[in-house]
Amino acid sequence: MSRGMAPRASRDTDLYARAGLPQARYATSKASPTADRSSYDARIGSIVHGVIATVARTCQLLGFVERGDVVQEAVAAQTLGRDLGRGDKARLRVTGLVCQYLDLYLPPADATFVGAELRLENGRVDLAWKHPKHGVFFDELKTWRHDKDALDADTLAQMERYLDAGSTRYSERFSGVRLITLGNRRAALWLRPDGQIDALAGSALDLSSPVRNPNPEVA
Repeated sequence: MSRGMAPRASRDTDLYARAGLPQARYATSKASPTADRSSYDARIGSIVHGVIATVARTCQLLGFVERGDVVQEAVAAQTLGRDLGRGDKARLRVTGLVCQYLDLYLPPADATFVGAELRLENGRVDLAWKHPKHGVFFDELKTWRHDKDALDADTLAQMERYLDAGSTRYSERFSGVRLITLGNRRAALWLRPDGQIDALAGSALDLSSPVRNPNPEVA
């Protein structure tokens, strides 16, 4: 805190009072709305990982229409009996995030799905793939609802741990981590084992699984 500066809560109270506005009061024992959103996003992210793990291999071989049916069934199964607090809206959000990954980031059929929530020496990576040309790489999915800096300090430290673990386990076969910010494609990055960081879009790891046109008469 800067010297001579009043605490944030006190300053906010004064500002509200001078403006003649009502002041929000939250019991200190309860989570703030921001914390509630963070917890909600974490639950949504966990379900998204689970659905992708369930449908990834199958969807590499399916067209758009067929993918949609598979995703709907997987979302229903993953959310059955889970209290998400927002019902249909939560399921729609999960479905949208999963479809975004499948449409923009799912590797083609010649890539092998290694697994989800893969345990490493110092954590768990969301998804792992093995590609015949590019070797093994990890996908770390972020499902933030707001535009954020993809490489804040915590995220950067997490990526460094994954790079170290991947290099140790797979040696020269490891090509790095794709940091995928669902909902903000421009922020997606490719972090290489040598420390280089590139935009994922247009890079060698900007892979997507080609899908059959469900209506071949339409060019």
